[in-house]
Amino acid sequence: MNDISCICISLRKAANHISKLYDHELSSLDIKITQYSTLKNIQDLGNPTVHELSRKLDLERTTVLRNLDKLKKIDLIYYKKNDVNKIKVISLTVNGTKKLNDAKVIWEKSQQKFLNAFGLNNKNQFDLFMKKISKLNF
Repeated sequence: MNDISCICISLRKAANHISKLYDHELSSLDIKITQYSTLKNIQDLGNPTVHELSRKLDLERTTVLRNLDKLKKIDLIYYKKNDVNKIKVISLTVNGTKKLNDAKVIWEKSQQKFLNAFGLNNKNQFDLFMKKISKLNF
């Protein structure tokens, strides 16, 4: 096995492990990391269309729609038609906003726990490293 494949496998394992950590922490709210991310991005984008949310999450539209259907079934989001061009936009319900606010507290604690485990004072150091990885172009 060459060095690149070992790095890749190690990063995938680490990402899976970190996802499990956040999923475990968020389990008290009955949401997963992917649902938190979707809710947070809906809020950050300010009632986006499915297309806008797909671009922001860097996911296929069909994947986003499946995820949104789950969130709609548990009353965390709803759709409404935009008056200008009749495109469906996504909004958080009152329950969705509350769930997101509760999750943010857990998220911040989990994130700080993760950073502390690596001896990092703030997430800027970690973000810089991850940006470098994301921008690699082979």
